[in-house]
Amino acid sequence: MFRTITLAAVVLLIPAAICLAEADKDVESLINKGLASYKAGRTNEAIAFLQEVVLLLQRSQEKGLARFFPKAPEGWEAGKLESSSAAIGTGEGGATYTQLTQRFTRKQDGATATVTLSNSNQLIESQRAMAESYKNPEVLRMMNQDPDTKIKLIDQDEWVGWTVIQKDRDAQATALCTGCLLSIQIDKPDEAAVDAFLKATDLKGIAGAAGVSQPTSKPAKE
Repeated sequence: MFRTITLAAVVLLIPAAICLAEADKDVESLINKGLASYKAGRTNEAIAFLQEVVLLLQRSQEKGLARFFPKAPEGWEAGKLESSSAAIGTGEGGATYTQLTQRFTRKQDGATATVTLSNSNQLIESQRAMAESYKNPEVLRMMNQDPDTKIKLIDQDEWVGWTVIQKDRDAQATALCTGCLLSIQIDKPDEAAVDAFLKATDLKGIAGAAGVSQPTSKPAKE
């Protein structure tokens, strides 16, 4: 009986020399090739095939999520959409994530907005306790005692979170669903800008693209 190959032994930040897979390659075919190579004792070759499989899956997920990133609200220009994926280990000790980031610039005053989306369970869980605590009216009231800080809850399309507007500093929003974490950062204390980016973001579509549920709305971008 052959031993099982574990992805813990595979480096998933793939060097360009190994990125041989084309977008239309069949994942199942690559897996079969990797298994055949392993059974034939060609371990390095098997690892290379499996790395291609991981890369294809990560690229597919990145593209799926990217389709639902917000269009630039009126008066804003969108910068380049950047993406990255990684997987480390397997089982309970493993961690995987796909992260996309896009920067926007407002024509009027040069203000910048950075939108980041991640499907890392580790990041999501670390923020969930905070989101739950803000649901307590007393906690929210206490946090809003500072006259220079305004915290408001987000409850939209099964996403929960909060916005923080800090006078003379910046504005931020953090929202999470079952499988995604969305962060919006504005370098000015502009609550209206945060709300505009939240409104422009297809939250239902993102959850569907991340595999949380089936998308129920059209993507914000073609």
